[in-house]
Amino acid sequence: AHRTAKVVPARMEQMEAAYLARDFSTVASLAMADSNQFHATCLDTYPPIFYMNDVSRAVIQLVHAFNDAAGEVRLGYTFDAGPNAVLLVQRQHAAQALAAVLKHFPPPAGAEAGFVNRAELSELAARTDLPPGFDARFPMAPQPGAVRRIYHTRVGGGAALLDDAAALADANGLPIKA
Repeated sequence: AHRTAKVVPARMEQMEAAYLARDFSTVASLAMADSNQFHATCLDTYPPIFYMNDVSRAVIQLVHAFNDAAGEVRLGYTFDAGPNAVLLVQRQHAAQALAAVLKHFPPPAGAEAGFVNRAELSELAARTDLPPGFDARFPMAPQPGAVRRIYHTRVGGGAALLDDAAALADANGLPIKA
């Protein structure tokens, strides 16, 4: 109840202000803190709820090591109710962030094609240096296959009102059968 009444509203105000100010560091930091708190709350139930796994926790450590090596917050994470990370990064740091992820979570041998949905970004990442000191801060050995796929997306135009012909659900919210 405390989180819902006090923490979330204040954090939403902070997040909106940081977003409007185009303050990526604060947006990413708030997203990480909120994700951490959500999962801590899940662990505080009885019986505890475990959404994240060892790979999830390794991704968190990678993000913090990356930011420490860069000397600024360039990469953020959030997890929904599941083990899959959503990484937040600005365009100018995307290749470097992907290089770090691919170094430690490469595809299994023979599964390289399509592992990253944007081949051009994957190619750029292969030619991009990691922040100095990253390897010392995150000495984990590569874990091929620990991550199944990497999807790179961009911020879109936001919600849009579509006409009925484009609807996927009827007025009752049920799927329209094709």
